[in-house]
Amino acid sequence: MALLQQIAILEISILIAICTFWILLYFYLKAGSKKSPLPLDELPPITVIVPAHNEEGSIGRTLKHVLDADYPDKHVIVVNDGSTDGTAAQIALYADQVTLITHETNLGKAAGLNHAIADATTDIIITVDADSLIAPDSLRNIVRHFADSDVGAVAGCVKVHNNESIFQRIQDLEYLQCFFQREIQDMLNAVTITPGPLSAYRKDVLTALGGFKDDTLVEDFDMCIRIHRLGYRVRSDVESVVHTVAPGLSGWWRQRTRWFRGGIQLLRKHSDMVFNQDYSFLGMVMFPMAIFWLFVPVVAIPTIILNSLPEWALVEANLDILLSQGFMALLAAQVATASASLYTLGKLTLFKALSALSMVLGFVYIYLSIRVSRESLATYLVILPIIGLYSCLLLTVCLKSVVEELFVAKGSEW
Repeated sequence: MALLQQIAILEISILIAICTFWILLYFYLKAGSKKSPLPLDELPPITVIVPAHNEEGSIGRTLKHVLDADYPDKHVIVVNDGSTDGTAAQIALYADQVTLITHETNLGKAAGLNHAIADATTDIIITVDADSLIAPDSLRNIVRHFADSDVGAVAGCVKVHNNESIFQRIQDLEYLQCFFQREIQDMLNAVTITPGPLSAYRKDVLTALGGFKDDTLVEDFDMCIRIHRLGYRVRSDVESVVHTVAPGLSGWWRQRTRWFRGGIQLLRKHSDMVFNQDYSFLGMVMFPMAIFWLFVPVVAIPTIILNSLPEWALVEANLDILLSQGFMALLAAQVATASASLYTLGKLTLFKALSALSMVLGFVYIYLSIRVSRESLATYLVILPIIGLYSCLLLTVCLKSVVEELFVAKGSEW
């Protein structure tokens, strides 16, 4: 038992150190300013690509938002990648406003994007997922960064559209904490992903890289890393907002499995970047952190065992489980048990002291994540007591993904 306690203390100490790192880094770098949008007459023509596979429930709204966006010269290409539902009928409603590419069979998202990129005639390419809704000024805001010739891609700010339920609101908070990290990465030229819901690219960069690849399950993550390797900068823009549809439990399970498995594939593919000084902060910090998250489920076992014991259960609510997806639930697990802990602390121990410190840091981290994304903290207070349960689901899907990717499943999927 003593050994388990020592390991648990080490785990929380590591978490506190990393959380403190992000918070201090934010305050150190926050003075960096974003570029103002270019005047309207300087905005270049763009091509917006919307790949779709069985998206009859959302593709219509997505296209409406793209077509209604405030941008003077945009060409929209829709790729119907072997859909077997009513996707084609929904696209047909906008037939006179978009260019349609149809694949008779499902070739995969990467193939669909590459087909449209080859047909595009503009220097700037925007990709939008078929279940995502861009804000009216998002295209204008995301394109402004290409005034800098060093910029090869720009990542949008992803939020959840359908955040009415508790489960969806938790996912929204998850997206916000990811964006908080990406904003910090932006100032250090270490953005790690250009998200599918909304990203912008130079066409010549995409062409030089041979387009999107299907050798991982996370083609957007992979493309971002490859752009860095080519020597271009990847930016992040908080004002380029896109709202995506948060899936239900079954869809969430498939999505998170794809993300975790894809992360393992990506680390294999770009393993030479880990602790590689040639890639600066990206290679020395971001990639090593990604590896750390993959091993969290195994490292968390001692604390999970301790939390099953009565004398520990009210002190630390599976804190390490939360590591499987970063810090977004750090505060929630502590708040859920904080009042009870105050009455049962008894003798102060190092573990309890570290747990209290992690609660304070977790609050700061969550607050900053929400503030940077320009949302209200009050919106998310109701979900705090149950985020620990959500994190248990994340732990489960992470373990499943690691087993599948390393020992069972191979290949990619849409």
